[in-house]
Amino acid sequence: MTLPDGVQAANALHIDTSRSELYIASGSKLAGLVQYLQKRLRTLEGENTSLEQLSSRLRTDLEAASKRATQADQARLETAEKLRNSLRSQEDQERLMHQVQETNLLRESNVTLR
Repeated sequence: MTLPDGVQAANALHIDTSRSELYIASGSKLAGLVQYLQKRLRTLEGENTSLEQLSSRLRTDLEAASKRATQADQARLETAEKLRNSLRSQEDQERLMHQVQETNLLRESNVTLR
């Protein structure tokens, strides 16, 4: 059965209109998705920039802390060396004082024996 040309044209127009509405609806959804993705991209780029700045700041802080730790370690080693030298000096001084006392005793003994 064949439909009159006017009915076929109306059906074709209805189909075309439905397709257009479908394209518009899907286009609108697509535009919304694109907008969402663009907004999300900007948000992620901002977060990335913040994280890069934080990373840079932390790296700088780490380098400074490492330098201070190295300096503190060197200072500790120098202090330990000075302390060892001081103890050696004290031991040397005590040994010399003991030798002086022995020498004085020997001198007194020699004076007494003469």
